[in-house]
Amino acid sequence: MATQLENFAFVGAGRKRKYQWDLWLDGNIWKLTRPDDFQCNVNSLRNGAMQASRHRGLKVRTTIVDDDTIVIQAYEDVLHEFNAQPF
Repeated sequence: MATQLENFAFVGAGRKRKYQWDLWLDGNIWKLTRPDDFQCNVNSLRNGAMQASRHRGLKVRTTIVDDDTIVIQAYEDVLHEFNAQPF
């Protein structure tokens, strides 16, 4: 028979972060190489960087150098934040 619990300390609950987005999206320019920094293809990592930066209210510049290397830099979206119009 099922038992309802008031609380329970789940071990290892939640999804583990695969990449160091908090570090890589700190505003500095980062050169990331496979397999040292990531395991997926560079296009997937680019998509992940865009999603991770959006989640943090940032934008990200990316350049794919080759099949194993990408350069990224996060920045604040000042125009969007203040609803300003570009010149």
